[in-house]
Amino acid sequence: MKILNNVKLNSFSKEYTNRFDYNYISYLITNNENKNEKVSLLDISKVIEPDSINIEELGEFKYCQISDVDSDGFTYPVIIDFENQRPELSDYYKKIEKGDIFKPQKGDVLISKIRPYLKEIVYIDDSNEDIYFTKAFILLRPLIDSRLFYGCIRSSIFKDLNSISRTGKGYPTLNPKDLAYVFLDRESIDKLNKSNNSGQISAELIKSDAEIKKLLSNKKDDSAIINDAIIKYFGYNINKFNSLNNKKIYTAKFNQFGNNIDCRFSSKFHRPAGEFVYNEIISKPYYLLKEVVEIPIITGQGISDEFDENGDYYYISMADISKWKIDYDNLKSVENNYSNSHLSKKVKGISDPVSTIVEKNDVLMMRSGEGGIGKVAISDEDVNAIFCDFIIRFRFNKDLINPKFAYYYFRSQYFQYMIEINKKGLGNNTNIFPNNLQDFPIPNISIEEQKGIVYEIDKELKQQREIINSIETIMKRMDRLICSFI
Repeated sequence: MKILNNVKLNSFSKEYTNRFDYNYISYLITNNENKNEKVSLLDISKVIEPDSINIEELGEFKYCQISDVDSDGFTYPVIIDFENQRPELSDYYKKIEKGDIFKPQKGDVLISKIRPYLKEIVYIDDSNEDIYFTKAFILLRPLIDSRLFYGCIRSSIFKDLNSISRTGKGYPTLNPKDLAYVFLDRESIDKLNKSNNSGQISAELIKSDAEIKKLLSNKKDDSAIINDAIIKYFGYNINKFNSLNNKKIYTAKFNQFGNNIDCRFSSKFHRPAGEFVYNEIISKPYYLLKEVVEIPIITGQGISDEFDENGDYYYISMADISKWKIDYDNLKSVENNYSNSHLSKKVKGISDPVSTIVEKNDVLMMRSGEGGIGKVAISDEDVNAIFCDFIIRFRFNKDLINPKFAYYYFRSQYFQYMIEINKKGLGNNTNIFPNNLQDFPIPNISIEEQKGIVYEIDKELKQQREIINSIETIMKRMDRLICSFI
């Protein structure tokens, strides 16, 4: 019989789910050996179907999507208030209105159904039991010590979650039913459940949790650090902005839409907050973005399936900058025939083609999609890459603008709100284009002043990295403790 990587072909046809992906089949075969000596994840926990939530009774509440959880399991919820809806959170409101919301209880464990390899696994304790979550999480209620169960998930059997993930177009996903095929040694579970061992481990975990919480009390979100620094330096009246942003009225009459000199026809622009932000930025010396770029602001070029791991050029997509930085580790290469014919782009009104090769200090911006539009990343490494048509590239005249200052300024609440009031389209089909952005204002301050702002932000971000590193060290220590018993 023909053997494929040590898995017999007939093993695929015998598999109960009719799955054909090799990783899953090979994992299942390996772990079905000595099955009586093992317990499955669903033997020591129960999948809970979340109760329906009446959002009309909630008032203001905390809510987490998968993207609001990091790889260490820490949550960064947004505040949801349907009475005072924030436009930048429109994607959240739509999901919640469709019923994408549930409330776990203390001791529950949440596992992301989407891209489980990102390790977005949450333990519900005192610090987050007041948070509501998206139904894109699997809700597990442990039947053994919940803290130990969570430790097992994150350490000893985490790799198994990836093995059973369903591969397909887009990204891997977890099916709750497949958790029945994630196994632990029965002896290990019995060992963990012994009162002495359980008490010892729990005490150590509780101690470590307290250390982490102390560190977290000094932890700030990167975007908040950047925004606070920009607001403080330029003296923007953020309190007035927030007050105006909560108002659901518009300041313009209908005839003003046709008469305004900027030809801004979107009602979003005529929000009090929109006019306030724009006027406050231009109340101080400013450039227009088109005045401070070295080459024209352009989008990249589209691609279908011209990928080739042996290609000379990487291809940067929106997914590669979605977390405010370029994901260099996961960039795909494109075949040389494609890259050679897409290294430049003809731009209307300009005789010479514009290069589409990304250089160090280029700033890249997502131009499309709710939740992503306006996100930026800076190319802080030399990388041989071109970029997609849903990304806008800025290359600044370094005599006028420090690229890192621009990157930080683009991340500020004021600039992001400029994106909000100028984007076009509805729902997930929203866009911002180079011809819109080129007339956006950016502060006109000296290069030395820009470097000073960058220095202060970098210093505080470095302190936050040290906090994160300390937390990760403790997390690894906790993982080793769990693994020592399994």
